[in-house]
Amino acid sequence: MTVMAERAVQSSQMSVEEFERIAAFAAKETDDAVRFEFINGRIGVKKVADGDHNNSDTDQRDRQEKPVAYGAAGIPLYMLIDRDACTVTLYGDPDAGVGYRSSRKEPFGARLLLPEPLGIELDTEKLKQYVD
Repeated sequence: MTVMAERAVQSSQMSVEEFERIAAFAAKETDDAVRFEFINGRIGVKKVADGDHNNSDTDQRDRQEKPVAYGAAGIPLYMLIDRDACTVTLYGDPDAGVGYRSSRKEPFGARLLLPEPLGIELDTEKLKQYVD
């Protein structure tokens, strides 16, 4: 990609500040019936989850896009609770270039140490009751 084309792509993406203003306004107008997500410079809108996360859009966002975007943004930890596989994956060690440099996957029922800034041990045994 040429430098000019790259700048055009970057300038077409929304800033975090713009997103936060839009999301705050929409939350008031919809009584929190929808949720806004900001991933890779794009806004995503979806209805508040009713407990069923089994569509392909959510799969793509939660398992592929979010770990890269959240890690690149410097969010210290990202936890994915996968009810289909009955696992919990904890992503850590954020890196602006790649997302997260480490991940740890455990089955429901395992104890998972959440490092600082949380610094707690999570007992995932109770997650078993939320699986069909």
